Amino acid sequence: MTEADSINQFCSRVNLVLLLDHGGRAGSNFFQCLFDRHQQVVTCPLVHYVYSYWGRFFPGRDSISKHEARDFIAQGSYFRFLYQDPVGDCGVVITKIGGDISAPFDRARYRALIDDRLDGEGNISRRDLILHAYAAYALCRGFDLSRALYIMINDAVSESGEDMLQGFSGRLIDWARADFPYMVTLALLRDPRAQYASTKHQMVNELGNNYDLHKGTFMRVLGGLCRDRVTLDEGPAHLCLLYQVAAYRDLLRKWREHPENWLFLRNEDFNTAFVPTMKAVCSALHVDPDPEWIEAGNDYKARMMGRPWAGTGAYSNRYQKVTNGPLENGAQAVAVGPSRHVVERWKERLPRHEQALLENYFAYEIAYCGYDFHIPDVEKKGWNKFLNICRPWSGEIPSWRWVKKAETDVERRDRSLYFIKVWPLYALARIKMAVYERRRFFSRGLDDVFVPPEFVGGFAEPARLPQFPAREVSFAADGMSPQLLFSALFHRVLGYRVSITLAQTRADSPWHKAASRWVDIRQCPDDVGDYRNGQEHHIFTDWNNILRSLYQHYIGAQDDYPSTVPGCIIREDDWMSYFSRYIVDQAGSLVAAQLLMAHYVLKSGSRFRSLYLARTPQSDVFSRLVRPADVRLRFTMPLRLWRHDIKHLVRFFAYLAKSLLVPVSLITKGAHRNICVQYVNGPQGKVYPGDLDWLQDSKVDPQNIIYLVEGFEELDQATKGFCDSQGVTLLYAGSFKASWGESQTRAALFSACRYILRSLIRARLKSAAACAFYTVFYCRWRQFFQRHDVGCFVNVADTNLDALPKMHALESLGGIDLSFEFSATGYHAFMDSRPLGRHQYICWGDLTRSMVEDVARSVPYRVLPRKIFLAGNMRTYMSWHYSEEARIVLEAIEAHKGGRKILVMDSASTHLKFLSTRAVHDFYDAVLALIAKSPADLFIVKPQKALNLRSDQSESLRTFQESGRVILAPWKGMPHYLFPRVDLVVGTPIYASSIMEAQAFDLPVVCFDCSGWPHVMREAMPGFCLVNDAALLAKSVDYILSGKISERDALALQSMRERVDPYRDGKGHLRFADLIRLWAEALATEGSADQALPKVVEAYGELWPLSASGQERAVS
Repeated sequence: MTEADSINQFCSRVNLVLLLDHGGRAGSNFFQCLFDRHQQVVTCPLVHYVYSYWGRFFPGRDSISKHEARDFIAQGSYFRFLYQDPVGDCGVVITKIGGDISAPFDRARYRALIDDRLDGEGNISRRDLILHAYAAYALCRGFDLSRALYIMINDAVSESGEDMLQGFSGRLIDWARADFPYMVTLALLRDPRAQYASTKHQMVNELGNNYDLHKGTFMRVLGGLCRDRVTLDEGPAHLCLLYQVAAYRDLLRKWREHPENWLFLRNEDFNTAFVPTMKAVCSALHVDPDPEWIEAGNDYKARMMGRPWAGTGAYSNRYQKVTNGPLENGAQAVAVGPSRHVVERWKERLPRHEQALLENYFAYEIAYCGYDFHIPDVEKKGWNKFLNICRPWSGEIPSWRWVKKAETDVERRDRSLYFIKVWPLYALARIKMAVYERRRFFSRGLDDVFVPPEFVGGFAEPARLPQFPAREVSFAADGMSPQLLFSALFHRVLGYRVSITLAQTRADSPWHKAASRWVDIRQCPDDVGDYRNGQEHHIFTDWNNILRSLYQHYIGAQDDYPSTVPGCIIREDDWMSYFSRYIVDQAGSLVAAQLLMAHYVLKSGSRFRSLYLARTPQSDVFSRLVRPADVRLRFTMPLRLWRHDIKHLVRFFAYLAKSLLVPVSLITKGAHRNICVQYVNGPQGKVYPGDLDWLQDSKVDPQNIIYLVEGFEELDQATKGFCDSQGVTLLYAGSFKASWGESQTRAALFSACRYILRSLIRARLKSAAACAFYTVFYCRWRQFFQRHDVGCFVNVADTNLDALPKMHALESLGGIDLSFEFSATGYHAFMDSRPLGRHQYICWGDLTRSMVEDVARSVPYRVLPRKIFLAGNMRTYMSWHYSEEARIVLEAIEAHKGGRKILVMDSASTHLKFLSTRAVHDFYDAVLALIAKSPADLFIVKPQKALNLRSDQSESLRTFQESGRVILAPWKGMPHYLFPRVDLVVGTPIYASSIMEAQAFDLPVVCFDCSGWPHVMREAMPGFCLVNDAALLAKSVDYILSGKISERDALALQSMRERVDPYRDGKGHLRFADLIRLWAEALATEGSADQALPKVVEAYGELWPLSASGQERAVS
């Protein structure tokens, strides 16, 4: 058998033993040395942290190029100690960890084996690279590769750069399991007090002192401690215990996630009962013990690379070179084999008060690992604990002898100043430890009731868990508030463990930040879409009703705004429409959060002590709703609503003051010849429709186009180049300076000021704030449109609050708001729908018109314009626009021969709106069942956003992908390029744009209606196209694609498609372009939109008739 064959067989056969030393001081290097000459378990004591270094250099990648792989072996990882000659830094490190640089190892051969494998182009997987590196090592050591069963890799739980206070991800364990699904995870344990003593000893000496305090570092250290920046590189040294607790917590978490093939081994066992423990380890791995272990027993001496191991450790001058630090090193001789001294010496290193504190902080690890508590409970509680905390940790306040041992005058002065600068840090460190303890850092995730892990050989008996107080209290709330914070802190002071469940966590909230230091804060695991009301409707229907009641309450309590602000020229119906948007903008998310938490508390029973909701005029609704629950309902001040109102008022009065300082100037009314286009996706379509795609088909002069960027994003050179080449004017709204001294603007501001002051006197904050916001934006945009001669504004019908003042400003100048239906979206919830302009709206077909009319019937204000123009699907041309990733998908679809092609499209879940994560999972359960049942069919999955599936769903989908039955299309971009290539579309939920998009391409659709949301679409779609479980989905798909569909059902499908897109000729973008041109021409001749509207209606009906009567169906 050739050498290459031996390596290939080795790589295909061996398994992994992942040796985890979570605290870093459990003897992992020594344990590797025990297997140095074991041919069934191949390990190299010079190589550590393989997966950790991979994550540092190649995060998120399972394979790399061969050039990167060579650099990783030769320079980036610990394999460099095998690849490079042991000189310079490599030799220093090998000596430091107890190795012998003269140990026999053919490094030239090792380099040749590595370079031969990594020669040329192409990629290599992580698994193959690791296995080949160990195979080459074994060959160079003279091992028989055919005997090898495992490789052993020594690694950690944490990764470089992770925050110990936030916890460690443990991703490298997942990476190792992905490479070796049946790997054995061997977790080395050691008494945490011993690990702490060793780690702190090294840190104190290498940092120079406990806090790394030197000349010019005081503010850095103080700031880092204030910001909780605690690391093993910068200290403070005694806070390394935080790392130990965090690492142990995440080790247990990873064990509980996948408990298969885990072994737990205590350092004390293989040091004090060497032979029985090593036999037990080998028995668990199904390998033979090393005969030398049996023969030498406790006198066995470990080896590294075939030579006697010189030992290592924090107390050794060989490992850490600082010999004049605050803590004295031990004797030069170190243990190189099993030793009871290694197990016991920490007791001599730690004073009694320090041991007492550590037994509090490490209580769970000590108990779960079967170690003894040495300090009586009385010394760890009450005043004794307080006194222990006040006393210095060993090395924190050195003796004066440490100053005398300084080798230079500068060092002596630096050490002397330490005794002056240390006291603020001394006090702050104790405050921080109290904060961490109150935040349950030392018990969180460890105090769950579960069976502690068993240890290899059964040599450790778990100790009795310490008795911690079990008093707990839980609160639920729609958001953080002062009342909730006070109640939580009050119970925390009384000794309760406090948890708060919020509808949506906001880490940037000051109340959230304050509370998170003392209590557990979590987000509600459910979504609004998970619940139904008493009528079995989606509870967002209750959201609609509550907001409508809020609107009617506020609108009924205010004066007639238009009559008091004559300068704004606003109609009463316009004001009512705007005010509805103001209420939704201010209270919409709050009401959704309140509904979610009320239903969540009802489901949870008596788990919560109190439910905190912000008080609104509709609070009695929630009083009735949660009455059946055994929970106290407490209403809080609606500070979030007040904050926005006050912000709008402050901005208004700032503009008012500015108007007094700016000279009066006149702005002449323009000719309304310019067309202003809102920037959304860029001028030309790529994966999304371009904002100016219609320009080339419209016959509009590009010099009359203003391309308006309302945000602060920096545009790319392609966009700027397009505008320059076409002659389109590019404007940034943020750069526009309004002339607040202009006469009409000033009149409007002062009129609004009178109304606002009167409203404030009458305690009508909401009315005053709404007026303030409206006036500022109305005046600003009116001046903008007037100054730039804007007559048409082309925009997506977005629901931003400033959209209506902007639209009203343009209409007051005789202009036209050219809102259009972007992609079959909007008008699902009537209070969440944007009121349209006075004149027109451009939509696809009769179905969309019905949706808008349904909204108009449900609200007490004007939504409908005077005319609605039907244009059909205005995005069908996007079927020829797709990315390089999409082209690969199309090639895969074309390569599929036989069977049906089914497109699956989901919608992104929304926590506080329509679709829940659970509903998306239900949809994919049904889809995966359909895929499993249809082996001959090809399924193309096009998610709206990145997939958010359960782990089992992700695994099933990946399996189907690998078998070629599923193609996962990129989620970025429009789906139109897929429609001409498939036979049927399966989508969710009822309001999804994919349901309407597909029908505009004459495709049959099946809607998985799992949201329970009442919608016009449900009434319009044939019943056999609406399903809600896997069986109905399979039945409906088979029926539609069988070719045996009944004539009645075929007519129903045809009627539905006509309602979605009455034209279905793929020319919707041309009709859109013509309509823009017609409006621009009519405005230029007629002067205002009111006079231009009849002319546009007549011309459009003649250009694009739907029947003999023309405009009767094209325009309504």
